[in-house]
Amino acid sequence: MKLQFTRTKGRIGASLVAAAMVALLSLAGSTASAQTYLSEGFESSTFPPTGWTRAVISGSYNWQRQTSGYSTYPYNISAHGGSYYAWYNSWNASSGSKAELRTPSMNFTSASTVMVSFWFYRQSASTSYGDNMDVYVNTSPTATGGTLLGNIHHAYNQTPAVATAGWYQYTYTVPSSFNGSTNYIIFRDNSSWGPDAFLDDVQVYNLAPCTGPSATPTLNLTGTQTVCPGSTVNLIATGYTLAGNTSMGWEYSTNGGT
Repeated sequence: MKLQFTRTKGRIGASLVAAAMVALLSLAGSTASAQTYLSEGFESSTFPPTGWTRAVISGSYNWQRQTSGYSTYPYNISAHGGSYYAWYNSWNASSGSKAELRTPSMNFTSASTVMVSFWFYRQSASTSYGDNMDVYVNTSPTATGGTLLGNIHHAYNQTPAVATAGWYQYTYTVPSSFNGSTNYIIFRDNSSWGPDAFLDDVQVYNLAPCTGPSATPTLNLTGTQTVCPGSTVNLIATGYTLAGNTSMGWEYSTNGGT
């Protein structure tokens, strides 16, 4: 790797050594771009979205697509992204009612680390109710027999508690045992006859594997070099390697500055 430093005026000596050392210490690896299996913001008028399914497990209410001003309680909740979200009318559903919203089938055979990420609205309208949403992964489109990834209460002060009401992002790692060609993420809302559920911007993606940090290169600079304004000096970095699915970035400063 060749590093080029250009001086606009003056002499390079100790300053360049400092710059080289900062560059050396700033070497870092970053993960490669993730592979996305699913990205859904519920903006299309088709609901459930293409490939998704929904089911009433108990009671009479199911997941719906909704926008600000049309939920029951709390009212007038804006979407996290765009204008629409997935909504479950827990306020009108009798206690014990349940409904599932299920993703399309996804193939994880070549995956390394599958992540599930989404935004869920935590409300402060009535915080004593125990309404909550379970998140499952399964090889069939049902929570029954699936693996629970996490549970979130509608009320902001219940587990996992947050400071204030609002949209919060939740991310779970899918167990590596789900490595076949047919996998589903299931969102099952459980009513306690309390405030509604709001779900938005669901993503399922794979993180590429990383075999560890990059090896540190050697930067050699001997003697004092004078560089005229507008000219450059080259540093050759040797002895470095890149870990799998990482990239290398460099930063430098003069005399330890920014």
